[in-house]
Amino acid sequence: MAYEGTGKYFWLLFLIYLIVNLVSKYSLSKLFKGARVSGFKAYIPFYNRYVLIKLFDLKKSLFWKTLIPFANLYYYYVIISRMLEVYGYDTKEAIWFLIIPIYKFPELVLKNPVYNLHTYDNTKEFIQNENTLFSPPEEVVMPQFNIAPEVDNTIK
Repeated sequence: MAYEGTGKYFWLLFLIYLIVNLVSKYSLSKLFKGARVSGFKAYIPFYNRYVLIKLFDLKKSLFWKTLIPFANLYYYYVIISRMLEVYGYDTKEAIWFLIIPIYKFPELVLKNPVYNLHTYDNTKEFIQNENTLFSPPEEVVMPQFNIAPEVDNTIK
């Protein structure tokens, strides 16, 4: 009789896990849409990690390292810190995304982050050089050479 009622706790923990997982995946799908990637890819197990690694220009071997138990926490930290770097936030907060994802992922989405990895720079130097960078190439003028030998027309 000591184990009677443990099923209730299992279902309670499963429900908490399910809620945390769905909230995190929904937030991840919003981040994917901001980076112009289909949002449904966030809900596919393992594939969402692969998409994150491709999206943030990380090594593809990192995907296989995330499959190692306990070591994957470090590699998730690497992925999340790169995500925060790309979206322009402090990378020191990446640990909190692992500890309390139900709070941090929606918080990031509500800040309306902008995906900045593959966008052009809008600094003054770029804007000043924009005409030079995107102007059509100038037409190259080929020098004219006289190939025919000179003929001496004087009478001898």
